[in-house]
Amino acid sequence: MRVYHGTDSGSARSIRERGIDLTFGDESVDNAQGFYTTPSRAFAERRARTMTESARKFRGDDTLKPAILQIDIDESAFQDLCVKEFDGCTREWQEFILYNRMGTRFLRDQGITSDNHNLDFKYDVVVDETADAGIGGIVSRLRYKDTRAGVNLKAEISRIQKSDDPLWGRQLSLHSARAVKQCIRSMEIIEV
Repeated sequence: MRVYHGTDSGSARSIRERGIDLTFGDESVDNAQGFYTTPSRAFAERRARTMTESARKFRGDDTLKPAILQIDIDESAFQDLCVKEFDGCTREWQEFILYNRMGTRFLRDQGITSDNHNLDFKYDVVVDETADAGIGGIVSRLRYKDTRAGVNLKAEISRIQKSDDPLWGRQLSLHSARAVKQCIRSMEIIEV
C-alpha cells in the first residue's frame, strides 16, 4: 500500500534521517496522537502547502518548500499488530473520533467509561475515514459544557461525519514504534 504524508521540506528530511517521532504529533486528533498518512497524494500535497506556510512563519525560514513523504506500507505486517479499521461513517467510528479528540480528562469528567478510543494506544494502526471540518465545532461546544447538565452528547456524536472533500478520503495512522518498524518498507521525499 502506498500512502503519503504532507509536510515541509525540513520536517520531511528530519523524518527521513531520524525516523518518525510519534510524540511529535497533535494529541487531540481523530485517532489519537500518532503519525498520519493518506492514500491521496493530492490531499498530501495540499496539506504540505498549508504546513509549509505555517512552518515558514513559525520558524522564520523562507527556504522551506512543500514536501510529501511517499511511504510504502507492508500490509502483511498488520497480522502481527493490533489494527482497528472502520468502514464508513458508523456510530462506533463517530464515538471513536470524538473520544480521541476530547481526551481522557473529558471522558473521566463526564463519567464516560467506554474504551472505544485510542487514547491508551491499544491500536498500533488505525485505518478509517477522515472526519469533516465540523468536528472542530462539536469539540468546542463539548469542551466548555457539562454534558450531564444539558448538552446532548448522543446528538453531538451523530453530527460527526466523514469529510465530503474528495481529496480527503481515508487515512492510515501509526501509533506505536512497533507499527512504524514493521509497516514501513520505504520512504521517499518528493518536493511539490
